[in-house]
Amino acid sequence: MQITTIQQLDDWMTTNCYNEYTFGVGNRKLVEGNGIKKTNDGFIWYYTERGQEQDLQYFETEQQIVEFAFKKINGCITALSHMVGFIKDTEDKFEENALLAELEKRNIKFSKDQIPYKVSDTRIRVFVFGCDINQCLDLKETYYPKAFR
Repeated sequence: MQITTIQQLDDWMTTNCYNEYTFGVGNRKLVEGNGIKKTNDGFIWYYTERGQEQDLQYFETEQQIVEFAFKKINGCITALSHMVGFIKDTEDKFEENALLAELEKRNIKFSKDQIPYKVSDTRIRVFVFGCDINQCLDLKETYYPKAFR
């Protein structure tokens, strides 16, 4: 399948379970990162962070920008990642261990990191990749509080 339109790229990303928040393509909800926008003169590959948008590259045709974007997106580990756990580090080691054990039991590859969240509060984030998210939506319901989704 050749991808030549923004809609085809968006559909491909959906089929391959790319995170809907990492690239602004089609109907995806970009918070921060790269995206595509249409102008009267063509198309722009842009970057946005903290409300500041920067145009990076201009393209005359939709096919040109889609080919460019596909090369950037295809295989991007950040775009393939889905957070299934956001756990308070200091109190919830039991929850963290239970989530990791369940992912291992299901043979789902994952990664985790630890980030500062608030003063004296660190959080463990657990990610799965690609379409593995479809095998652990129940875990996301349990280990990723609705307030953070």
